Amino acid sequence: MFQQMAGFTLLEGVLVLTLSGITTATGLSYLDNWIETSEKAVLHYSQQVAMSSMQTHQMWAKAAGREPPEWQDVISLNGINSQALLNGGLALRTPHQSLCVSLDDRAEISQHC
Repeated sequence: MFQQMAGFTLLEGVLVLTLSGITTATGLSYLDNWIETSEKAVLHYSQQVAMSSMQTHQMWAKAAGREPPEWQDVISLNGINSQALLNGGLALRTPHQSLCVSLDDRAEISQHC
């Protein structure tokens, strides 16, 4: 009735290919969601590290009677793009999803990015 193809019928071969295509498409969808979630988590973590580091350096400068530090004096994050802004702030960006958060010179979240 059905032609044998290496131990499988043609119908079984078509079903296997269809199911593998559906599984692959579903997996890729979840992979995109995982990448976005992962980058959001990395951005949030980097933001927390940057804020804590700036606040700590500000306290040290105040205790020593020095000028408050600038971002380039305080922060060096690996794995995420960071850029000191002209207004004294810091912009953190993720490479794949283009997510961004901006911190002002007081280590508070700013509206621009």
